[in-house]
Formats: sequence, structure tokens, C-alpha cells
Amino acid sequence: MDWQDQFITWLETLSRWQGESTYKITRDDEERFTVRIFTASNDYQITSSPTYLGCQVSSRMTRPGETWTRGNDLPDGSFSVETWYNILAAIVGYELKAIEPEHNYEENSILAEVE
Repeated sequence: MDWQDQFITWLETLSRWQGESTYKITRDDEERFTVRIFTASNDYQITSSPTYLGCQVSSRMTRPGETWTRGNDLPDGSFSVETWYNILAAIVGYELKAIEPEHNYEENSILAEVE
């Protein structure tokens, strides 16, 4: 299996249902293409070539008072399943939202008994 077929196989695991389109592929040249994955908040660009795999993220919206969108470099490295998993883990981590710290309940409240 060549690198392009391998990469498409990896991408297909991102779809919830067979035939669902969850990414957009752009061929940059014969030896490199970019895949874009969109979430509600971010646009991820994964660049692939026979020897390289890397990811960048851009916010899809501006922050109040700013006229630009923010971005970041995510993992990159050799074209390998290890790099692919590092990219996927970074995307999941980027999408996670912080949860509120636990509330301090009074000792006699019903919620204090549950804890």
C-alpha cells in the first residue's frame, strides 16, 4: 500500500458512517496534499507527503476586539501511524473543554450526602 492509500485508510476511520464526508482533500502537488477537518470551533489542516505528516489548527472565529483568527502548530513528524495518533490525540485535546471545579456544598445539604 502506498502512502496515499494508507493516509486515506486512516482518514476513513474518522467517519461515523460509511460514505459520510467528514474531511476535504486538496492536492498541493503530486507529492503532497492537505486534508481539512472542521469542528464547530476549529479548522484543522493535516499535510501529508511520502515522508511527512503534520497538523495545524486555526480558530473559525475571532475573539472579541480582534480582527484575526488564532492558530497553533500541532504534532508533526515522519509519515507514520505514530505521528497520526499523536495528531489525533492533539485534536481531541484541543477540542476538550474545561469543566467547572467542584462546588463546596454545606455539610447538611443533600448533595453533600451524595459525595
